[in-house]
Amino acid sequence: MNSQLHTTPFEDLETHHDGGTADAAARAVEASPAYTGALSVGALLGAMSIRRVLSQTADEAVYVGFNEKLKRRFAVREYLPQALAHRGPGGLLELRSAADGATFLRGIQAFLEQAERRAALPQGVLLGVRRVWEENGTAYLCVPYPRAPTLAEVRAARTGPPDETWLRDRLLAPLLEALEQLHGASLWHGGLAPDKVLMLPEERTVLLDFASPPRGELAPGQAQDLRSLAALACFAIAGTAPPAEHAAPAEWLREALQRVGGPSFSDGLLATLDAVLTASDDAPLLGVQAFREALAGRAAPQAPALPVPVPVPVAVEEP
Repeated sequence: MNSQLHTTPFEDLETHHDGGTADAAARAVEASPAYTGALSVGALLGAMSIRRVLSQTADEAVYVGFNEKLKRRFAVREYLPQALAHRGPGGLLELRSAADGATFLRGIQAFLEQAERRAALPQGVLLGVRRVWEENGTAYLCVPYPRAPTLAEVRAARTGPPDETWLRDRLLAPLLEALEQLHGASLWHGGLAPDKVLMLPEERTVLLDFASPPRGELAPGQAQDLRSLAALACFAIAGTAPPAEHAAPAEWLREALQRVGGPSFSDGLLATLDAVLTASDDAPLLGVQAFREALAGRAAPQAPALPVPVPVPVAVEEP
């Protein structure tokens, strides 16, 4: 399993580049916490060395890799299903049981198919995929990882919220475009968070994504992306997202604005965020274009759908 499936030329997306010499931060091996089965810091992967682990789930790991020749950082996603495989000698993934072989191979194929769909999307509000390949008995995808502050860092540096124009033009508009591209390719992000939004120079906003492989039905995943985007807007305004259990996010936002001060926000914007955060998965508002229309005031935010009662299982004792 060493055939290269997709490769495109590497491009310069590093926001700090000194003409051929990597800065000290790029040269230094960055500290990583312990992750189960992840590649170790300093391990070689293709033409890169692993600098640190960005994140890990039950099925994948995401690393910061550095290409010494190109003097560039990349974010690398690895298919790493911990229930099926473990890290063996030389970085190879080894099956925990021979009986899991077919399941593991199906997982790799699904990863590669999804990665190829992601690689076909244009670069802009999404970082362009630079390579999809197989190595170490598993599969990888890599994108540039520019040195730029995240939304979390930008908000932490502010003493108050941005104005509504910034929120609409610098945050919501580009991220809706990014989600439109992912959703149009039958993908979803699945992890929209303040540390996944990069605020590049020249008013450019980019979504750092790894587009989780489709699991289950597509529509709920895409609906959750839009709820997460509304929560990001709340974070930009208040410095924190509304509690998941809060029944009226717009009311929570108004209370937060009274505490933090700063510019006022239109009732239409707050009502749209409230409607998106509280809508059910099948609500018409939970689509990219409907979200845009509501923000523009061309469609009134719809009242949240009533939740469907879920039967509570009753324990039955054995006779």
